[in-house]
Amino acid sequence: MIKKFCLLLMAIIFTCQFLIAQDVYTEHTLTAGKNYKPCTCKIEQLSWMAGNWQGADDGVISEEQWARPIAGNMMGMYRMFVKGKPLFYELMLLMQDSAGVKLQLKHFWHPLKGWEHRDSTGVIFPLLKIEGKKAFFDGMTYELISKNELVVYLAETIQSGMIKEEIFRMKKN
Repeated sequence: MIKKFCLLLMAIIFTCQFLIAQDVYTEHTLTAGKNYKPCTCKIEQLSWMAGNWQGADDGVISEEQWARPIAGNMMGMYRMFVKGKPLFYELMLLMQDSAGVKLQLKHFWHPLKGWEHRDSTGVIFPLLKIEGKKAFFDGMTYELISKNELVVYLAETIQSGMIKEEIFRMKKN
């Protein structure tokens, strides 16, 4: 009886591994697992991200804007100011295609000097899943805390090779 139970439990765990197909990356972010399958989510499920969001922390001002979804995409921009001076910008696109929903962005130093090669598609974060007002991209999570409060968690690799979680808390303007 115990042997049958253990075999059943192992089968359930093995099956769940393929269903979940995501791994914890940092405390608040996920990364696509080896058996990742695109999220069947729709762009419209992310309409809560639309608006002008701004936050400040220790002399750093972050501002992010998202347009409402139209024709399967949302366009956004991000900019960061340090000690009152612009540091960098991001042009962002949330889009849906046959591979699922993804967030694609390109970085620019001030004044609009691209980080990525000009022919590059930039950095792509596939959408892994949505839980209510929480969107888990591969390495980044957007969470709507209240109608006027948005938190973005970003997993980034620092010089030592360690993964560090950056947290951006923003309020709707």
